[in-house]
Amino acid sequence: MKRSAAVLAGAVVVALGACSSPVGNSPAQCASGQRVYNGICRALCSTSVACPAQTRCTQVDSDASLCLDKESAANCAYLESDTKCYGEGSYYHAYGRGSYEYAHYQSDPPSATSSGLTPYADSNFAASDPGTAPYLDMDGCAGDSQWKTVAASTDPACTATHNVVRCRRFGSACKLIPGTTRETASP
Repeated sequence: MKRSAAVLAGAVVVALGACSSPVGNSPAQCASGQRVYNGICRALCSTSVACPAQTRCTQVDSDASLCLDKESAANCAYLESDTKCYGEGSYYHAYGRGSYEYAHYQSDPPSATSSGLTPYADSNFAASDPGTAPYLDMDGCAGDSQWKTVAASTDPACTATHNVVRCRRFGSACKLIPGTTRETASP
């Protein structure tokens, strides 16, 4: 019996669609006291004592700590300090009488280049000086921080903080701003 190409193509699309949603991908599919993490329902916890054997309580985001297998929870990661803050964006600088000039954000240090920049944003960053709060986005600025893996040392795991310097826009300049960042579970 011959089948048309359209029927076979439709069957392939349906089959591919069925594979794109892993089991347990919806919070509604997890039991009470669990949350989805990497496509699997994991138990919520506050310390490792609450976790089953061979698992460790690990903070996975600012809202939840989950019981992960000890191999997955053995390491945490955080973004190390930026060593430069490159101004890759620009703005219009207004002069008197309605004239404008297109200017680039200043870099820190002024000799910073675009070489070695990374695309990483640090949502766990907290500036040391609260006065910098209005300018804590990276819009138009780029740094060179790299991920660093460290052994999990807290309970729950991955809650330690580290002193870092982050590239952030501060007015019309890109500045290296001191602060802290929190570890996250290693992927």
